[in-house]
Parts: sequence; structure tokens; C-alpha cells
Amino acid sequence: MGLLMHQLNDRYLKIADAVYARHFVVDEKLNEEYDDRRKARMYEDILHNLSFLQAALAADDATIFTDYAKWLVRLMIAYMPDLPVARVKEQLLTHYDLLETGLREYLDQPEMKRVSKLLGAAKKITSSHDGKQEPHAKASGRYALAQETYFRLIKEKQSKAAITYIRQLYDHEALKLEEIFVDVLQPVLYNIGELWHQNRLTVDEEHYMSSITQVAMSQFYDVIFDGEKEPLTLLACAIGSELHEIGIRMIADLFENSGWQSHFLGAGMPEKYILDAIRKTDANLIALSVTMPQFLDDCRRIVLSIREAYPEKRIVVGGQAFTRTDKLYEKWPIDHYAKDARDLLAWTQKTFEVL
Repeated sequence: MGLLMHQLNDRYLKIADAVYARHFVVDEKLNEEYDDRRKARMYEDILHNLSFLQAALAADDATIFTDYAKWLVRLMIAYMPDLPVARVKEQLLTHYDLLETGLREYLDQPEMKRVSKLLGAAKKITSSHDGKQEPHAKASGRYALAQETYFRLIKEKQSKAAITYIRQLYDHEALKLEEIFVDVLQPVLYNIGELWHQNRLTVDEEHYMSSITQVAMSQFYDVIFDGEKEPLTLLACAIGSELHEIGIRMIADLFENSGWQSHFLGAGMPEKYILDAIRKTDANLIALSVTMPQFLDDCRRIVLSIREAYPEKRIVVGGQAFTRTDKLYEKWPIDHYAKDARDLLAWTQKTFEVL
């Protein structure tokens, strides 16, 4: 992840530099345990940790950082199997102490009090972790075989077979498009993300699997754009400079398949262009997706801007970032929080039935 992903302001970047340098002074063992690759990864992790802390403060939602701390300790243990669990936890605890010291120089007392509370919770989580990795969740239920088959094919890099298999689920197994997207592809994508979090998949493997899934989805355009259209328009986009847009693309495709006119803007769209697109399309529904918590505050600002410019428009939000909060969406002036595409489709059927 680069600085654009972290979106840290200057004071946080200065803190990152100071914490990185100081850590090697207070813990000389790091010079033996860390090669150049680990040192580079360590600095990236400091930026990442600060970005989650900044996101939690901006949203006033402690869950963003405590949930991240639970994930981080598991990741670090998996990432450094050559070190004892106690040693990895010691490094993290030292890191949190150094973060607190570094932040104290830049923050006022009220904000520092909030930071200390968040870091204290993170230290408790780290100290109490038993060092065991969570077991890999196995597929179950009606769609388990389809999930397992597709995952196996993309893990073995059988691209053509994987794409063909997904199409066959529609042509020969009589699965609806909604089932293929929500019950087969979406759980596999969640599984891929979790395996990456556990250091069981590399970044290139995760990107490859996501890319193949996008190709698999694209082969249904003959189905998606077939049939008559209702006088209803959806405008959908992913918020932030991230590339996690598969989920919101699934929503756009399924709405198009359900008879809506859909306008999918992808990711990284500046606020002014989103507002302009709403004006041009006269969209009935605006769907915003956030995957990384660092972009939650960006989403909030866009929601407020849409609500001010177009008070009559219906706004919905969703995405993995919201599952890592304490129902943050309830504080926003939105019309609905969607768990997934099926939930949103069901809500719109009730909401727009009078149109």
C-alpha cells in the first residue's frame, strides 16, 4: 500500500518516521531479526496503523481500530513464523507505546485522550491473544460445491476453466445470476481476503484471483443487458482511491439485470464528478461502497454533499468497511445500509414499487 492509500496528513507522516527510527533504538534485536524486506514492510505497517487510527478518530468509532488490532496481531504472527509468538507480541506492544509517545507531541489533550484509549485497547487485545490462528472456514450449504470448485480452479491458476465453470452454473446448473454473484462469487472473494489476511495467500495471488473473478462476471453481459428496462436509474461507485470495486460492480450488474438503468462509475471518482453524474443521469438511487475504513470519512462527506445538493435522492451505502464499525451508518443521513446486493434489491422493490 502506498501513501495514497493511507491518505495521512503531514503530522502523521512525521510521526511514522520518528516511530520507525526509534523502534530500532529501543529494541536492538530488530536489527538482527529484520532484513531489508522486513524493514520496508515495517515502515509500511506503521503508515497503515496510523491510517486506521486516523480513520477511527475521524469517524469517532473505536471499533475501527480495535477490530484492526485483532487482525494485526494475527497477521504479524503469521508473517513472522520464525519468531516466537511472545516476541511478535512484544514488538507490537512496543510499537503501540512508541505511537503514543510520538502522537503526544502533535495532538492536543482531548484528542490525545482518545488516542490513548484506542491504543490501550489495542495493547489489551495484543497481550491477550493466544497466538492461535483462526481455522480456515470451509464452505457449507447448497452452494458449497460451486464455491469450492471455483476457488480450486483459480488457486491452481486454471483461468479458462474457472471462467467456463462460472458460466456453466448459469447455462447448465440453472443458477440465477443473483445466486452466482451473491452465493458463489462473493463468499469466495471474502475467503480470498481472509486468506490474505492470514498470510496464506500472497498479494499477487489475491490480485490474480480478483482479476479472474471480474473476467468471469463480464461474460454475463449478454444476460445483464437483455430485456426491457424500467424508468429507474442507479448510479453506483466505490469511494476512495482503492481498487476494491467488485462488490459495487456486482450491484450495478444485478440492478441492470433486474431492469434498472445502471451507471457504474468504478472507484476513485472525485466528489464533484459524482455530483455531476447524479445531475446528468437524474439517478433515482445512489449506491456508495467502501471497502477500506480509511475512506469512510470520504464517504460521509460525499453523502452530506449529495444530501445537500439533491435532498430528494435516495442514498444507500455498503461494503466491508462498515462491518468493522459500530453501525457507523446509523449516524449518516442515508436511506438504507445494504448488507449485499440481494438485500439492496429487496429493499428497492419495496421502496420504489410506487414509482
